[in-house]
Formats: sequence, C-alpha cells, structure tokens
Amino acid sequence: MKPTLRLPFLAQVLILLAVTVFAVQVMTVVMIGLLPRPRPTTYRARDVAAALAWNGAGRLDPRMIRLEQASAPAPANDVRFEAPATRRILAELLSVPESRVWFSLQNRRRTRAILNNGLSSPFAPPPRPAAAPRTQRPGRPPWLGPGPAAPAPASPQARLKFEETWPIFGSFTAALQQPDGRWVVVHPKPEPFPNADQRRIVLWLFGCVLLVIPIAYVFARRITAPILNFAQAAEALGRDPNAPPSDIEGPAEIARAAKAFNLMQSRVRALIEDRTAMLGAISHDLRTPLARIRFRVERDPVASRAAILQDLRQMEQMLSQVLTFVRGASEANERVPLELRSVLECVVDGALPPERARLEDGPPLYVRGDPLELTRLFSNLVDNAIKYGNSAVIRLKVDAGVAMVEVSDDGPGLKPEELEKVFAPFYRADASRNSVRGGVGLGLSVARSIARSHGGDVNLSPGEGGGLTAVVSLPLQLLAEGARELPA
Repeated sequence: MKPTLRLPFLAQVLILLAVTVFAVQVMTVVMIGLLPRPRPTTYRARDVAAALAWNGAGRLDPRMIRLEQASAPAPANDVRFEAPATRRILAELLSVPESRVWFSLQNRRRTRAILNNGLSSPFAPPPRPAAAPRTQRPGRPPWLGPGPAAPAPASPQARLKFEETWPIFGSFTAALQQPDGRWVVVHPKPEPFPNADQRRIVLWLFGCVLLVIPIAYVFARRITAPILNFAQAAEALGRDPNAPPSDIEGPAEIARAAKAFNLMQSRVRALIEDRTAMLGAISHDLRTPLARIRFRVERDPVASRAAILQDLRQMEQMLSQVLTFVRGASEANERVPLELRSVLECVVDGALPPERARLEDGPPLYVRGDPLELTRLFSNLVDNAIKYGNSAVIRLKVDAGVAMVEVSDDGPGLKPEELEKVFAPFYRADASRNSVRGGVGLGLSVARSIARSHGGDVNLSPGEGGGLTAVVSLPLQLLAEGARELPA
C-alpha cells in the first residue's frame, strides 16, 4: 500500500492562507489591468457658458445647478485654484468682459494628474498647419541661412471649436455678473453614492469573493472532514463499544489521534470482554453447588426446608438475571431501524396482566437499535410499573430531535434521594423488600445499561398526579435510515 502524505494542521492552514492571498493578488492585478481608470465627470466650456447664460428658455444641463446670489463667490481657499485660461474662454464664449466672469476648480492635484495622463487629448486644440518651407529672405546674408517661416494664423472656426470643447474636470464653480450686479453661479451636482465607478469596483470585488469561496471551501472541507469523522467515531464508541474502528485519514495530528483512539477502543473492548467472561464464569460455577444444596435440602425432612428452598430460588433467580445481563452486555447483535410504537405494542401485549398496560397515541418515532434489547428495556419498566403501581401508561414524544418514551404508574413512588440509587445493581427500595413483589434489583440497571448502549438514557421522576415516571430518551434516526416520514 502506497503511504499517504499527511500534512500537519499548521501546514494546511498556511497553504490555505497562501493560496487565498495569491488568488486575491492575482485578481487585484487583473482588475487594475482590465478595468479602466475611473474618470471624473468632464464638462465642456460651451455647456458651462450655456448654463451661465440660460434665460429660462430651453433645457438646462441636468448635471449642473444654477442659482443667483447678490455677491460674488467666495475667494479661493486651500482646496480651490483659479483657472485663468478657462475664465478667459468662458468670457469669450459669453461675449462679456473677463472681469464679469469668475471661475475656480477644486482638487488641483487630481486635475493636473488627469491632464498629465492624457485624458484631455480628445479635447486638444486642432493641430497647427504645416509650416511653410524655409526660404532665403531678400537682403539676408547667405551665410546665415534661411530664417524661420512666419506661423500660419489659426482660422476663427478652429479657434471657436477649440474654446467650445475646452474640457473642465471634476468639481468647479463658475459665476457671471448680471447687468444689475447680481451673480449667476453654476456648479456641478454632487455625484451620487455609489457612482458608476464605485459600483463597478464593488461588483468586481464581489465576483472575486465568489471565486475565492470555492477554493476556501475545498481547503476548509479537507481540514474539517477528518475532525468530523473522528467525532462521529467517538460518538459511535460511546453508544456501542463493538463499533468498527475509525478510519485513519486526514492531517498528521488526526491520524495520530485516530490510531490512539482505535487502540483505546480495542483495550476497552478487551476489558469489557474480560469482565463479562469473569462474571459469567462465576455465575455459572455457582449453579453447581446450589443444585447440590437444593438436592440435599429436598431430601432432608426438616422444618426449615421451605425457608431454605425459598432462599435458593431467590439465589437462582439472581444468578439467572446476572447471566442474562452478562450475555446481553457481551453479545453484539445487529442494530436496525425500528419503529418504537411497534416495539411498545409487543411489550404491552406481553405484559402480565396485559389489561394493566396502555399505550397512548403519539407520533411515529424511528430509532436504530437491537429489537431484543429494546424489548427487554421497556419490558422491565412496564413490569415494574405494574408490579409496584398496579398499571402502566406509555406515551411517545419528541424533544429536540430525541425520542422520548414515558412509562408512568400510580404507585407510591420513591423518595427523592432514591431516584438514582435504584439504578445501582442489586439495590432495592423499601417497598420491594419482600418475597412476593420484590426482585433482585437488576431490572433498572439493565434498562439503563441498554439505553446508554443505544446513545440514550433512563431517568426517574415523580409523576404529576403521584406515582413514578420512567423517561427513556433515544436518538432519532434520519428518513434515509428507515423512517417513512419525519416526526413533527
């Protein structure tokens, strides 16, 4: 068998972090390379001039806010700077003196960065016409060579187009003084939050998260699955000492713990087998001298024969129950999905007398267990209820995913300090210490042992109207394990 490489937890966590960071960095680089840089809102000088000269006719640019005020805008501060070129272009477009126009920009550093990155290239002035070839001017000494050609003047149409398409980036404030001295101020509307660029970045980040989640899930599943399997194996051992050993898989730490766990399970199983074998041998060997004593007593016509025979019958009963208990603890029968109601119906039919046991209606509850052991468990509880309380009422309930079976009687009950003592082997309460009704004190011990071997428990509590109630809790099984429908 090829050895499996088992990485420790620390190594797997470090690999997960490294892969996640690498994936995030790759997606960030891709985002920077693919997504265009966010551009601020760009305005043209003609749009700003049209907003300043707007007289109510036509439609105002919806991106701008126009208002009137008595004084000129506030002077420039640390976040604004005046743009003389834009101010001059606006004055020319409005055909007013430059003194009646006021203009300032915000975020000078960002505006300069935009201009340096070439974002204003679509609004650049038209190229100048090619310069005329240099010729020798009359009267110019030949050794000086031809002089520079005179620049060709730009056409008025090109200059007008250049001024109209002059770009204005970001936030600005433009003002025009009216003939009455009032000022018309125009500035952009605040951008909504989030704007288009922010939404695009958020969507990209959300997509990156969706891409990283499957990678993280695969790694996390690989790390946590062995822990879950190990926990299920420990739970199975608590229910059944004869459960199969856990698989050795996962990280190095889990594999080492699984080996130790399997070794512990084998030792516990060996200890239980040795204990049960010893008890079985003792109980079996005691039967031989008891049989000889019975034979001799029956042949001895003394007055105490009846009392001695009664003691012998009680000892034989005790040994029979001990042997039954030992065999039940040592024999591992197959556990199958069962419906508790069918098991309880068999117990009620086998009660003596059967009319003193009643099974009330309840939801169909399905558990996994040994039919013989569960029948023995509920038979002990029902027999005790009939013996000491004259009747047994059985109810089925569900509480937090656990099947609850209540066996109630109307007897004298027990003292609070005896509710746990009666589960000890061979302990009998005062009410049962007689030869007619009393047992040997193993019924409740056997019932609790069977319930705990199935992952449940048995507890006693005083009844609401008197008497005693034995509550058996067993784990419910899933639909795939035999249930036709899940209980409500």
